[in-house]
Amino acid sequence: MARRLLPLFGDNNPIIISKSKGKYLKHLVKVAKLEKKGKYPYKFKAVENVDENFSDHLSGEKNGSFFSTKCVNVRLDEKNYLIRKQQVLFTICGHSLEHFLDSSTFPPSKFIVVIESGKSVPNEAYTLFAKQDCALASWILSTVSLDIVTQLVGAKTSASIWSTLTQLFLYLSTTKVMHLHCKLRSLRKGTLFMQDYLSKIKEVCDTLVACHSPISTIEHIATILNCLPRDYNSFVVVITSRHE
Repeated sequence: MARRLLPLFGDNNPIIISKSKGKYLKHLVKVAKLEKKGKYPYKFKAVENVDENFSDHLSGEKNGSFFSTKCVNVRLDEKNYLIRKQQVLFTICGHSLEHFLDSSTFPPSKFIVVIESGKSVPNEAYTLFAKQDCALASWILSTVSLDIVTQLVGAKTSASIWSTLTQLFLYLSTTKVMHLHCKLRSLRKGTLFMQDYLSKIKEVCDTLVACHSPISTIEHIATILNCLPRDYNSFVVVITSRHE
């Protein structure tokens, strides 16, 4: 059995993980402290194989230096968030780091117990986790526009940064959708050529689709007809009569 032990990720209970013959083993029910006269501060009982996800979790910690060098030329802002968010997520998932964005994921314990001496020593897994989280947090901040970064002051982890961004852009997206709907209703053909007029309406409709708030084909057609000048009344009557 290995001398240095690793605690189970996301587990606040005093369960300890060791590595033996290439397999991770979990020492269960290490909960009863012995008296001061005892040699070890904890009691160890049954051993069993750890979930395979544990070793995957450890392997995901090793991508820090490589991942932190990845660059995104276009910065996230309120105009491109929905599109660029997908690119950022693909990059993070491609490096098996998505668990860092989950606020329910707990880091490893800062210290681990050495069986032979019963002493607590710094946990290398925690150090690795903290370094990777810092690298990912720095990279996420580098993908965000300066105006947005100023609203992330105080966020100390990748998860807190991502959560703040999600909430912020959710509010901005809702506001933007309302603005687009108002813009759609206020559009008028005026002196525009028909092609330019239709292009303007389509541009707004396409933006609504990007905001996950698409309008139906009927609404699209109705908007076009409602915003035409009186000179087109006969044309509007013919079109609406056909749909009836």
